[in-house]
Amino acid sequence: MEQLTQNLKDGHMQLLEVPFPALGRGQVLVRNHFSLISAGTEGKTVKDARLGYIGKARARKEEVKKVIQTAKVIGLRETYRLVMNKLDAPSALGYSCSGEVIAVADDVHEFAIGDRVACGGSTAVHAEVVAVPVNLCVKTGDATPLKEAAFTTVGAIALQGVRQADLKLGETCAVIGLGLVGQITLQLLQASGVKVFGIDIDSKQVALAVENGADFSFHRDEPQLESIIMQHTGGFGVDAVIITAATASTDPVDLAGILCRRKASVIIVGAVPTGFARKNYYIKELELKMSCSYGPGRYDADYEERGIDYPYEYVRWTENRNMEAFVALLEKKKIDLSKLITHTFPFHEAPKAYDLILSKAEAFSGIVLEYDSAKTLSDRVHIKNKPKITGSISVGMIGAGSFGQNFLLPALQGKATLTGIATARANNARNVADKFGFTYCTGNANDIIHDPAINTIFIATRHDSHGAYVLGALKEGKSVLQKNHYVFILTNWKRFGNNIRNQRHI
Repeated sequence: MEQLTQNLKDGHMQLLEVPFPALGRGQVLVRNHFSLISAGTEGKTVKDARLGYIGKARARKEEVKKVIQTAKVIGLRETYRLVMNKLDAPSALGYSCSGEVIAVADDVHEFAIGDRVACGGSTAVHAEVVAVPVNLCVKTGDATPLKEAAFTTVGAIALQGVRQADLKLGETCAVIGLGLVGQITLQLLQASGVKVFGIDIDSKQVALAVENGADFSFHRDEPQLESIIMQHTGGFGVDAVIITAATASTDPVDLAGILCRRKASVIIVGAVPTGFARKNYYIKELELKMSCSYGPGRYDADYEERGIDYPYEYVRWTENRNMEAFVALLEKKKIDLSKLITHTFPFHEAPKAYDLILSKAEAFSGIVLEYDSAKTLSDRVHIKNKPKITGSISVGMIGAGSFGQNFLLPALQGKATLTGIATARANNARNVADKFGFTYCTGNANDIIHDPAINTIFIATRHDSHGAYVLGALKEGKSVLQKNHYVFILTNWKRFGNNIRNQRHI
């Protein structure tokens, strides 16, 4: 299968042939039909990747601080090697997609093969097949077009901002920033009976908001902006402002303070600084809230990765339930995305979509990638270059994170035949296979364990996954190196039985 990747070192973008991602516990494997490009978030990532080193440092100041701290601990040479390894690796793009379930983990009961779903999160990337945790995946009805369902993640972001505003029927709200999230926010507010004022610095986005059904839409430079909004709110100001803009300027937050009535709320959804003028917030006693992405559960590994839900009675709207609510609005035609989908690119032309975003050659809003659902896909990638045969040790590796790539594999090169590599992330598997000269890469650890050509297996995954891999490899008569533990050599599983007396430790 293919996945869209970019090189963080030079910004080079390509469709890379990769294996299927690993299907972990609590996950479903989804064949994508559509995926949505987030012009704001992904556009910045691509733009930063195409900058020089100095430009990258200026754009990623927090990462630079981490590099400096790492250098203090392990030294400049090792830090440089780690950083370059990161920059040279193909990086995934995307976080919102839709398609059909093609496999489910043994512990998943909410989904079945053939279900139509919308997916979100860091694994819902632009690829022909993705593996997604159940709390970041929701079913869609047959009446919901999958093309529109691909917007679900962004829709959940907008919906969480609306929930934070806590507006009632008949109240008023200004939305500052009329990009994709802002446009969806307008529709959500209108669907709940709120009078909406849209504001943006781009005349095209202002016009799109009018087409999208906004009650009022203004350019930021409208000289009578404040007086017009005051006129339409009885002279009080709006009940809430939702900021969906992304800018380094404090103007959106300052403007929100001007437009609000006393005791109103300002909700920050977009990436804006908060070093604003204090006067209006102080005099009006305004409440400033941050809206965290899709909703409660975001950035919580227990929720997103391990599938541990929050109690319904105490956390009514988690990120998963926000996604479900948005899909329900699509199915009932309460939300109309037809005017927001401005471009659809075939997946094989995905780089052109990013060129459009960066060049701004024409107006755009929702940009969708469409996949060939009839294409035959391969779950494993065989590397064309023949590996260098070294000695009698044929290595298979399960997991290849920082430890594996920076310590284990460099030590093995030239001392053993590197045969197969399995990692959870498809782009990482292909990168490691190319970089170190493996014969093939896969997302399925069992391919490594049951490969008769492999006699030695290195396990470098998370510690809680080691047991099953070690036992599986020993049953196949493999020698096993378990990360941070011992090398176990065993040639005959039948002799092993239920005790460990026949093991030899090295």
